[in-house]
Amino acid sequence: MQQFQILAWDGTDADAPARRQAVRDAHLERARGAKAAGQIIVGGPILNAEGGMIGSTMMVAMEDRAALDRWI
Repeated sequence: MQQFQILAWDGTDADAPARRQAVRDAHLERARGAKAAGQIIVGGPILNAEGGMIGSTMMVAMEDRAALDRWI
């Protein structure tokens, strides 16, 4: 297995925080499944200076880059 770091930035428009919150439960459910499957090593939000969520980061384990691209 190879390990990869993913940085996923949220949009910067005024509606970005609402879009993030709208999909947060589904995002966390998928992440728990990927963690249980051994795909996610660790992950969490990227925060701005005020503590607001502006993206996500995770370390994942995949067979190779092609497998990572399919997973993403």
